[in-house]
Amino acid sequence: MNTLMIGLIIVIVIVLIALIYMYTTKKKDVGAVEKTQVVIDTNKEEVVETKQDGVTINVDKVSSDQQVATDLISEAKLLADAQEQAQAVADKALADAKISADAQAVADKALADAKAIEEARLTAELAAKKILEEQALAEEMLRQKQLAENPMIKLIEITNNTGGTLQLVEVEVYDTTGTNIALLGTAEQNTRNPIVFDGPNVAIDGKYNVWADSAGIHYGLMSTAYGDKNYWRVTLKDPVIVSYIVITPWTNHPELYPNIDGAKLNLINVNDIVYSTSTLYTSAQANMAENNAVLNSNGKWIINMSPASNLVQYVRIEKPYNDAPESAGSVLNIAEVEVYDKNMINIALNKPASQVDTYLDAGASRAVDGNTSGHWNDGSVIHTTNNNPLGWWEVNLGAVQAVSKLVIWNRTDCCKTRIIGIKVYLLDKDRKIYRSFGPITQVADKYEFLI
Repeated sequence: MNTLMIGLIIVIVIVLIALIYMYTTKKKDVGAVEKTQVVIDTNKEEVVETKQDGVTINVDKVSSDQQVATDLISEAKLLADAQEQAQAVADKALADAKISADAQAVADKALADAKAIEEARLTAELAAKKILEEQALAEEMLRQKQLAENPMIKLIEITNNTGGTLQLVEVEVYDTTGTNIALLGTAEQNTRNPIVFDGPNVAIDGKYNVWADSAGIHYGLMSTAYGDKNYWRVTLKDPVIVSYIVITPWTNHPELYPNIDGAKLNLINVNDIVYSTSTLYTSAQANMAENNAVLNSNGKWIINMSPASNLVQYVRIEKPYNDAPESAGSVLNIAEVEVYDKNMINIALNKPASQVDTYLDAGASRAVDGNTSGHWNDGSVIHTTNNNPLGWWEVNLGAVQAVSKLVIWNRTDCCKTRIIGIKVYLLDKDRKIYRSFGPITQVADKYEFLI
């Protein structure tokens, strides 16, 4: 476009120079007309030539030059018009180009923004997908955790992978009411020892007598064959929350203990998931991790299923003053208080005890001396006076303990009703109440409380 404009300008300048030249020449011709000698062609009656200042000028040639100039002026005008139009087109093209450039910039920015938005969208989708996946995983983990933590137990299983035989006299499964629910269950075992007469249900018949006939066949005993992956199971009649389990193995042959040392006790809940696993040891040097058990002095495994958070340091018994004759005011007569840990060991035995006051020599230590006799003359019943608005007795376990069961033995030779109205408190190390029971409203020789 710029080259065309320059060409047009050059043409216009040339034309203007020619016109100026012609105009100047014509003016000289007019000024010298008086000095011009005209020659006329008589035949055509036309001026043929003229002389001016001695110079002969051909008239036809001058006319021809004037016509050329006129034509050039017309062409120049046309060219000027064309140049003006071309300039207008060029200006419009430049304006359009500028608009187009601006539009292109806007379009480029829009494309960049769209790309950024698309990238942000993809990033957001990926982040949302990841969040949903993590949420689904967390929900599934929570579901599995809830399934696994369901405390309703439907099956008890004892396995032995030591290569030895699994020999059981009795398996007791107690619910939170202290009822042996295994008695109503159905048992099974995967292998059987040929020297044993009875099948798997003998281990849940409530009996502990094992004997053999002259042929060496044993009765009252469940025994698998020797080998790996032996098991015995009992399916409970109804799913329950298990408080504790007592397992009585055959202890007549201690030399066989290595065959069962390390056996596993599994509790299967209603979701068919192992709720709890304990390892059964026959040695006191066993690893006493959570829920593991060691054979106690009575030849039994006792596995407490209470949570380990049942940490208690003090057990306190209180009795407000009562005017009823059978209550004897605030007098306390208790033969023994037993506090059992998760291995069913009485951790209150011979621990420091105290009480509000003492009648005669029936001091607080009598209730933790290991003697459960309720007869006064056996010297194992505590006795406070009736002069107090609140009678109380307390034992300090020495440190916080995981408690599973509490047993209170009443006086039995007389005065049984004096236990009516007592309340029992389990206190932590800061003497804050962890749990309480009572008041007792019925007379009994023994009271058991599962923690």
